[in-house]
Amino acid sequence: MILATIHGLAYRIIPGRIPSNSVKSLEKGLLFILEHADYLVAVSETTKNELISEVGVAANRIYVVSHGVDKKFGKIDNPKAVFWRLKKNYNLHRPYILYVGAIGLHKNIMGILAAYQKLSSNVPYDLVMAGPPDSAWDKAHQFVKRHKLSKRVYFLGHIYEPEHLIDLYNGADLFVFPSFYEGWTSPPMEAMACGTPVIASNSSSLPETLGGAAVLIDPDDPVELALMMEKVLFDKELQSELIQKGFKHVALHTWEKAAKNLKEIFADIHARGPWKGNG
Repeated sequence: MILATIHGLAYRIIPGRIPSNSVKSLEKGLLFILEHADYLVAVSETTKNELISEVGVAANRIYVVSHGVDKKFGKIDNPKAVFWRLKKNYNLHRPYILYVGAIGLHKNIMGILAAYQKLSSNVPYDLVMAGPPDSAWDKAHQFVKRHKLSKRVYFLGHIYEPEHLIDLYNGADLFVFPSFYEGWTSPPMEAMACGTPVIASNSSSLPETLGGAAVLIDPDDPVELALMMEKVLFDKELQSELIQKGFKHVALHTWEKAAKNLKEIFADIHARGPWKGNG
């Protein structure tokens, strides 16, 4: 028997924000999985529901196992050492807002930049964007140049060293992730584990994934994002509340729990046998 994992259906839900060649390739992969796999594992209830409504997969063919958060992500007790390393490794020497992920249109990079541009004249924070080049890379750099933000916006590229990523989370005053679509996503959870307040979008699986421990905004509204960024940055009580909620929420998402769930699924499909239904 074959058990396949589905990490999301962005190419079905927001095809206009995904490069067309990727849409075709991912759709081909999905059709192959549906033909050959007996059962599917979705990484969130949102993805399961999308498989049912958008693809027509039978509900009892799908299991849900959410991801865990690696234990290496956590609060560092020596902030001076963190800031020294950030200055040494990335020339970061002012307070900053952080985004981690691909620099792609589907991640709403342009929305983050638009919100920051509205915010930047009012607050003494830089914007740090850590992640590999993707569909928004050129457009994002053009935006920064056009609005004369080159000395305040940092594109770090892919972060290969886990220790550097942990430092970046720990050094940030705010983490923003207004993505248009996620099947399940790690960066906001990793930021929470490091004690950083999070603003994310209210779309796709993010409300489910973040469990009320983040401020949720409309990803199509950069004005709302700018307002909430300013509010979180200056409302110390809200900051503290988000940080504490984040710690508690992340503690519920471990790889040990995910492995236990997966082990139970293996036992269940072994008892059920090959899939013989429709859809």
